Amino acid sequence: MSNYSWMSKDLYSKSIYISEYESAWKISCAKSLISEALQNQVIILGGDILNLNLEYTDDNWYYEPNKAKDINYNSIKSCNCMENYLKKYIDLHGVDYYIIIVCVTKL
Repeated sequence: MSNYSWMSKDLYSKSIYISEYESAWKISCAKSLISEALQNQVIILGGDILNLNLEYTDDNWYYEPNKAKDINYNSIKSCNCMENYLKKYIDLHGVDYYIIIVCVTKL
């Protein structure tokens, strides 16, 4: 279950309710999601890609935290993982997609 309480109200207001535990953002919001995750030392464990009908595409990414490292290290690495995956995804498929992220604020 993701907890989005670390997120600014402005960024959260750009989300679409999917379920009690999930919200989706346009893929174009990824840079803002990453920026705020880094500011708040949030670890993004992974995410899913949804099409414009908010249907799962079965495309996703994940990050496995290194428990030997601190939260800051894992936040940076997880955000890099997300950024790299989405850059490649956008290059291949374009920007007409939504993303759901799964994140934690503690190891």
